[in-house]
This record gives sequence, C-alpha cells and structure tokens, in this order.
Amino acid sequence: MSKTILVTGANRGIGLELVKQYAKSGCNILACCRDPDHAAELKLLMQTYKIISLYQLDVSNENSVKQLAEELKNTTIDILFNNAGIAGKDDALGSVTSEDLISTLKVNTIGPILIAQALHQQVSQSQNKIIVNTSSTLGSIELNKGDDWFWLSYRVSKSALNSATKCLSNKLKSKGIIVISLDPGWVKTDMGGHDADLTPEESVNGIINVLEKISKDDSGSFIRYNRQRLPW
Repeated sequence: MSKTILVTGANRGIGLELVKQYAKSGCNILACCRDPDHAAELKLLMQTYKIISLYQLDVSNENSVKQLAEELKNTTIDILFNNAGIAGKDDALGSVTSEDLISTLKVNTIGPILIAQALHQQVSQSQNKIIVNTSSTLGSIELNKGDDWFWLSYRVSKSALNSATKCLSNKLKSKGIIVISLDPGWVKTDMGGHDADLTPEESVNGIINVLEKISKDDSGSFIRYNRQRLPW
C-alpha cells in the first residue's frame, strides 16, 4: 500500500524536493501551498506524477486550515510535513516590531500547531503515523550562545515550534503518533541562499533516511537531516 504524504509549503525549496522525491518513490502526495496559481514548478511535476494532488493552504489562516481538514476528512496521512515557513526580518535591537514577530510566529509556530490539531486524526489512521515539524538549529536555546541576535523572530518562532513539538508528542502518544522537530540543515533555497552547505536533494535524501529508521522512541526529539540529535 502506497504511503500518503502531506507537505505544506510544497511549491518551492525543501517542500518541492520532498514532493519530487516521494512522488518518484510512488507515494501519494498532498501538496499544499498558499498560491497554487503561481506554483509553476509544482504544476510541472504534476504533469509527470499523477499521484500529486494540489491544495490551497494558507497556514497563517485558521479558516484555510479548517477548509483543508474538511477536504481531507476521509484521507489517511502517513507523514505530515509542517514545512511552510518564513524567515522574518533580520532587524537590529531597537528596530524589532511586534508586527514582524507576530507574522513570523503565525506562519512558523501557530500554523503547524493548527495543522496538527486539524489533521491528527487522519495521521492516526495511517500506518506510519508521523508528524514532522521543520525546525532549525537556530531554534535551539542551548546552542544560542555569545551575543548572537540575527534573525531574532525566526529563532524565536522555531524555539516555540520545538516546544509545540514536545507538547504534541506527549498529547498524541496514546494515538501512536510520532512527532519530531527536524532540522533540514542549511540548504540552498530562497531562504537559505547560495552560500548554504546543502542542496535540496542532499537535505531531503537525509530527511527520508531519518524517517525510514524512526521509531516511537524518537517521538518528542529534535533531529537533524543526518540523524544527529540536537539539544532543545
């Protein structure tokens, strides 16, 4: 039986590569993005892989999340990737605004919580039962040392997402659902830039390898694409 994979932020970067690699392996793909009309690369993939279905989803909009859950109410989801995210602004101390903090938190933290809340029943009915929250090493509080300030709103949103991962892993344990925070590494995407260490292909290869070996004992963990455990 083919796996069903849901990916948010599926129109570019890591999300698009997740769609590509899982579709190549024969999985059914539920590809979600905010603006399907402008998802040119994703639509091109859909011409090759008919097992990709496209859904409109704005993760920062609660009604959009509820609409997606209604559309998928009878669909089992083996792996749910909360992948959609934004960098926020890199403002210096004294220039940070509540607007930027709130908008970054809405996408990077609140969105994944609402999606997990809306779709956990569909995940619980599957064989794999996995929820992946795409995080970042920058979200690790223990590794945040010195006088680093850069990308404050992004860091804060990913630290909060890590806390949500732990809460969700505890709450959904009785349903057999594995919930992890996953750091994809520094990837050459629109967000990561050209100087990053990894190509999307390399990052996603690692992510897939992590998930193929994952167990219930890993739930509530913070893991890198290379299987390294990260401190909260």
